[in-house]
Amino acid sequence: MLWIIAWAVAPIGLSGVLSSMAAESSEVSDLEIEAIGAAISVYVVGLALWAAPYLTREARRLKTLVTELAETGTDPRWLGGVASTAGPVLLAASITILEDVGLVPPLGVMDLLVLFSIQFLEHLPLATGVWVVWTILVSVYRLGQVDLRLDSHSGDSTLGLEPIGRMAVLAFGIFAAGLAPILLANTDSGVAVAINGGTFLIVVGVFVGALWGIHRQMLKTRDEALSQARRQLGRVSTRIASSTEPTLNDRDATLLLATDILERRAREIAAWPMTGGLYVRTGAILTGVLILLITRVIATALGV
Repeated sequence: MLWIIAWAVAPIGLSGVLSSMAAESSEVSDLEIEAIGAAISVYVVGLALWAAPYLTREARRLKTLVTELAETGTDPRWLGGVASTAGPVLLAASITILEDVGLVPPLGVMDLLVLFSIQFLEHLPLATGVWVVWTILVSVYRLGQVDLRLDSHSGDSTLGLEPIGRMAVLAFGIFAAGLAPILLANTDSGVAVAINGGTFLIVVGVFVGALWGIHRQMLKTRDEALSQARRQLGRVSTRIASSTEPTLNDRDATLLLATDILERRAREIAAWPMTGGLYVRTGAILTGVLILLITRVIATALGV
């Protein structure tokens, strides 16, 4: 729990000292600013280089589970496109072009090509990491679009889907870990803050959208299980009411107990493929990055 508290509370303390930093911000040299930017770039690129193979390896371990969950004859295309080379290359090229589009008049063609090549190589590992995160979230979305074999009598509140939810939260959390230092970077560009914040909100939407299909099927399974338990309870109650026996016989008592167990299990079925710990982790990621984003907006307004 300590890391969750630190993740959510630390930015609040940081925002408290931003105003005091504003007066001293003019004393920060260009070299120091470049050093901070370089350190952030090294961290983000290093995170992407580690995350891409790690996430791919962890997601591939779920292939058997995905095959078991999907109805016979359906193909959710789990991790389809994750090994693509064109995707990360095009993404890195697009990011680089957007950054350099304003430099066309002041720079010559050769200088621009050299700058483009350097920045492209810097963006490629980052784009690869983003591509893997995107592929995993899209795979979770595809899984939610096929009919799933969910057993409401298994006793598992997530119907066996918790590993899928954990994978989605892991991918989302790694993306947030890469975005957090960028949000705190020393920049006076409101446009950069808006782009970074907008990117995070888009990814939040993609994360929720990826799990939405699974969420709907879990709710449907819970509703069907509750209806089944209530119908069985109605049948047993009708038979007991029409019985001439003065006491409840063993058969009806057993049926009532079984019906009660079925109804309790149905009510325990979760609405999302997460348990308590995953809910806490997701909430910590969301609140932490949102506080960082608000902190950066305040800092930009103060000129820090």
